[in-house]
Amino acid sequence: MTKIAPTPPLAEIRPEVTTIHGESRLDEYSWMRDRNAAIPYLEAENAYAREATAPLADLEEQLFSELRARLADNDGSAPVKRGHYVYYWKTRVGQRYKVHCRRLEADAAASEEVILDENELARDQEFMALAFVKVSPNHCLVAFAVDTTGYECYTIRVKDLRTGGLLADEIAGAAETFAWNGAGSGFYYGLRDDSNRIDRLMYHELGAPVASDRLVYREPDPIFDVDVQTSRDGLYDFLIIAGMNTMEIRFRPTATPEAEFHVLLPRRTRIWGSAEHHRGHFYVLTNLNAPDGVLLRSPVETCARASAWVPVATAGAGESLSAFDLFSSYLVLYMRRNGRQLIRIIALDNGDAQHEIRFPEALFAVTREENPDFDATRLRVAYSSLKTPPTLYEYDMAERALGVIKSTPMPGYDPAAYELHSLSALAADDTPIPLSVIHRQGVDLLGKNPVLLTAYGAYGVSYEPRFSSDWPSLLDRGVVVAIAHVRGGGELGDAWYRQGTYLAKKTTFADLISCAEHLLATGIAAKGKLALQGRSAGGLLTGAVACVRPDLFTVIVSEVPFVDVLTAMLDPTVPLTTTTYEEWGNPSEDPRVYDYIKSYSPYENVGQRAYPHMMVLAGLNDYRVQYWQPAKWVARLRARKTDDNQLIFRTNMEAGHRGSSDRMASLRERAAVQAFVLHHLGATGQ
Repeated sequence: MTKIAPTPPLAEIRPEVTTIHGESRLDEYSWMRDRNAAIPYLEAENAYAREATAPLADLEEQLFSELRARLADNDGSAPVKRGHYVYYWKTRVGQRYKVHCRRLEADAAASEEVILDENELARDQEFMALAFVKVSPNHCLVAFAVDTTGYECYTIRVKDLRTGGLLADEIAGAAETFAWNGAGSGFYYGLRDDSNRIDRLMYHELGAPVASDRLVYREPDPIFDVDVQTSRDGLYDFLIIAGMNTMEIRFRPTATPEAEFHVLLPRRTRIWGSAEHHRGHFYVLTNLNAPDGVLLRSPVETCARASAWVPVATAGAGESLSAFDLFSSYLVLYMRRNGRQLIRIIALDNGDAQHEIRFPEALFAVTREENPDFDATRLRVAYSSLKTPPTLYEYDMAERALGVIKSTPMPGYDPAAYELHSLSALAADDTPIPLSVIHRQGVDLLGKNPVLLTAYGAYGVSYEPRFSSDWPSLLDRGVVVAIAHVRGGGELGDAWYRQGTYLAKKTTFADLISCAEHLLATGIAAKGKLALQGRSAGGLLTGAVACVRPDLFTVIVSEVPFVDVLTAMLDPTVPLTTTTYEEWGNPSEDPRVYDYIKSYSPYENVGQRAYPHMMVLAGLNDYRVQYWQPAKWVARLRARKTDDNQLIFRTNMEAGHRGSSDRMASLRERAAVQAFVLHHLGATGQ
């Protein structure tokens, strides 16, 4: 007998019409915002997805086994010195989560002390994630924030490391914002408003009733979140009030926690910054009068005077400054030059002599690591490339020597088996768009291959060419992987970001289309064998391109995609709406913004046309991109698409934006995505 293909669910149509700027807008699926009403539909889609992808079960299991084999059972972080202790985490055979530990730094034979076992916190929980694990300045307590839903709403608890017991103090409904006071007798924490914006900074004294916690600061402007940070030398607290592109920084001495915060960086539209303190001076990295960044310095006592600020470092031609670290004797600048990352070291006690760290590959990604010791002369950075697994380097800033502290174990993986390329595609306006490419040795790059193209292109975030343990399973089956560094990201500085945001957002989509066309035209990709994958704002990118050029792609994967942009940005009660007005615009107030977002929002532009094979992933408890966005999009696609290609929609009913917290469950999710892509690219064999 011939097996009958499963029938996908069709969502109920309940037309709702709203009017804004004199225009009526029809939405057949707005009812899905009612969680209780939507769950039966989500469950029906999950059931259909299981049945429709059942023939891929063997391939999924094979891919899971490969992913699992590259995940070391016994792994851990390199110890970080704090006070008289070194702190680290590790994983154990058969356990799903990390175990946080410490031992006395001066005694290598000292017994290990478990300070927090995430596996205990996750017991009987379908989901468990931590926002932070913070040891108090006196090393007697550890504070941690637990989320058991995926909604990123945390409960703060405090463990007494002397007794092993939990204190009675418990803060429910907290955000990820946190800082201990200097004495370790209390802490600052953030609370969210009804739209999930972190609008309040609170102070809690240990042992006191939570109801008596003191309000330190409340931010009334709906486009801003608040955060608190402490300088590396421990002398100042910084209050950070930040929107997408606008920031204000205030300060006060940690020795006077009751004092008011004073303004360090005044609030100005499209001005950002970060601050540190060093030997009686404040340092601020900002784009004020310097689009790609300038580091300024002022004596503390005169910082209120604009004339007191002098430049320490400025981005040169083709450069941009992104971050900095200050140690007792060294200033570290994290920069880009022509899109490539670099780290510059300045010796503060040697006439500001400077040099740059040399890394072993030309195409790589490097990020700041924990460097809590103010007097350190060695800098730790995390390094990887598309073929090199994460490696922790320690750089001796005096001797200019780079050494490996830890390499992530990757059983059975050989980086020499892969080859990297830096390419570019020409955009519609003749701008070169960088592409980072990896393939297996022996694969002809111009041999008309199956290709996976991925991109992000939003918020000024750079899509770094870093290692992914997912990709070897694709590469070993002959798939070429390409990252498109499209505008809207931050790879090539401020102008690169500005050219792909707000009323220029469609440039991001056009850039990706140009990259796809380039891969096909050059013969890197075979026609009918090009896949596209994107996540969150990168999911918007995949959705928008699917509406404009569905013919370019054989298969598209959209993970937690921001695809109902107009609905979300019209509703200030939707989390992240008001805080991202500077990125997308406010369509409620500006008809130009309304028309522009409507012209590219994937949900608004679903047409009666053929689409590629598609897999769409969502999280029921996702507050960043609510489940109803991809659910509505899929429902409209099902009702309007004219093809017989697969449309698979899966909702993780126990997780949020980041998917499963369980290591093994996460691997199975990734294996399912890979199997879908490989199957439709016709690249399932090794």
